Amino acid sequence: MNIWPNKITGANAGVSRQLTIPLFLAGGLTATNVADAVAVVQPFGLDLCSGVRTNDNLDIVKLRAFFAAIPNEAA
Repeated sequence: MNIWPNKITGANAGVSRQLTIPLFLAGGLTATNVADAVAVVQPFGLDLCSGVRTNDNLDIVKLRAFFAAIPNEAA
């Protein structure tokens, strides 16, 4: 599965499961892609910023949607 073109594929996402240190996933995460990203990469944590902002300010609607989209087993 390719969530972000040229960034994550099934082939290179498997590397995260071989790491012995915690992996934080960052970059371009939004409510529409976070569930797939967590399923593919299985990160220790998430770093979010621009995907939950509007006009450089945190957007409560986007934040709620983002956290609602994270699968319960990943939370």
